[in-house]
Amino acid sequence: MDDSNTFFNNINFWVILDGIGEFIEKYKFLLIVINIIFFIFVILIFMVIFVIIIKILDISLDKIVFFYDYNKLCKKMLEKYGECEINKIYLVRSNLTKFHTFIINVVTLYKYDEIVKQSENNFPYHVMILIEVKLKNNRIKWLLLEKNNCISMNDNFILTQGIEVEEVEMKKEKKIHLKELLEETRNRMGNEKFFNWNVFENNCQEFTKQLLITIESYSDYYGEFIFNETVMKLSQPSNFLYCMFNFLFIFYNFLEKYIFEIDLFN
Repeated sequence: MDDSNTFFNNINFWVILDGIGEFIEKYKFLLIVINIIFFIFVILIFMVIFVIIIKILDISLDKIVFFYDYNKLCKKMLEKYGECEINKIYLVRSNLTKFHTFIINVVTLYKYDEIVKQSENNFPYHVMILIEVKLKNNRIKWLLLEKNNCISMNDNFILTQGIEVEEVEMKKEKKIHLKELLEETRNRMGNEKFFNWNVFENNCQEFTKQLLITIESYSDYYGEFIFNETVMKLSQPSNFLYCMFNFLFIFYNFLEKYIFEIDLFN
């Protein structure tokens, strides 16, 4: 009788599976932490490689662009409301979320928190535009237009507590439609600046300013509501941290454009 497989013959396969299951159940939290740490470690490795490549090739991070067109949601909104006449426009500014604050603190090594605490004038805002359009049935519809990593427009939104709102006096004599507002702004700015975002030079504040210029309504008064550059200038990150931030930003843009935009069910 061949005894070479005696050991394996005596092993109960289901007992092994049960043992593995018990181990996973017992240490599942530890395994989750290990996986998270491993993922962060891999991301950090890629970030360091990215920084090295950027330095070697002398590539300007501000010239790396991903968007030359509207995303799927914006296109849907333009198809639905693009020919609608704009009745009113409101400037809206809101406090940064805790997540955004955390990211900025990491990038600036927590200089951001120190600067904000020094003065209320240093407090930064995210600026958006609330647009009232007139539908064909003479009813009105509200749209929220903003720039995050790219242009975003939605007719289904919630304005949180603590926001500040300022109605814009529309000085342009002729009536302007939603699509006209965006296309005139796009033609003046160019595709790269219009569709893409940069934390210091091409952010939500600059985007909002350009929209007001299109309707000939921008003034120093609205500029004071829109801009608060003090905190951004004082909390300039180092080149290394700026590269790290841009890596994460570019990675998210890649997901936005090539993963999130794919409709797997059509």
